[in-house]
Amino acid sequence: MSLRIDRLLTQAVIRRYLTPRLLTQAVIPQEKISPTEFSTTLKLLGSEDTSVVMVHSSLKMAGVNAPVEAILQSIIDSFPQSDILFPKFRLWGTMKTSLERLQGKDIFKSASTTGALSIVASKDFGAATSIHPTHAIAALGPNSLKITHNHENDQYVFSEKSPFNWLRQKKGKILFLGVDFEVMTFVHCVEAVHREKFGFVFNKQPSQIEFQSNAEAYKKSYYCTRPILAKFRMVERLRNHLLAKGYISEYRHHGIVITLVDAPGVEEVMLDLYDTYGATIYG
Repeated sequence: MSLRIDRLLTQAVIRRYLTPRLLTQAVIPQEKISPTEFSTTLKLLGSEDTSVVMVHSSLKMAGVNAPVEAILQSIIDSFPQSDILFPKFRLWGTMKTSLERLQGKDIFKSASTTGALSIVASKDFGAATSIHPTHAIAALGPNSLKITHNHENDQYVFSEKSPFNWLRQKKGKILFLGVDFEVMTFVHCVEAVHREKFGFVFNKQPSQIEFQSNAEAYKKSYYCTRPILAKFRMVERLRNHLLAKGYISEYRHHGIVITLVDAPGVEEVMLDLYDTYGATIYG
């Protein structure tokens, strides 16, 4: 079965190389909205109906006419009862190569590669940050310390001990500001928690790493996602099913794209797609 899955995935990757991408092409917004309009839009999309939200963003593409601090404050005001999670990743290429790059280093001194919001949340708003060399999460909110605790001990990075699983258990939402579904790391949480189905997504052998955080030493091993699958998952198929089931709320205007997605819907649709298509949902 393993050889069959590998063959199917190889065929899927070849098709993806030869087929034009289906994702919406990135366009810098022609107009910008104010922080007030931004907050109003988030509330109309359903920001007040969740206890936890994960934010993926490109502020250059988000189209909000405000400095980073004001945008972050608008997000906080729009999710008043929520824990707010920001990816604070350190990634240069694949997870495996990034672990190799961070070998023996103090990750506290290594900057995030996933945008300004997580940096400002930590620096100016006191966000708690999980200890993980490549996939740390910065969290604001009443449960921030619980959410970020013990992440370094999750061998599958996105599973039961991770902040991603808190988002899953609390049936939270995922906010996209100026970015598309391809950056949605929550899919790895579904894969890791349901690894009896999606185990082929992860490397068979864990990668070893020794690192420091705030001068404290750690020696860990992590199962990395297979890089081709991480890059070429069929996000358009996932999007279409989420839209059909009503799990997406979206605002689009003159290049501005703000999207709010139900995390339980992502899990439901991924499991349905796997039961229907098996490993070929990635191609």
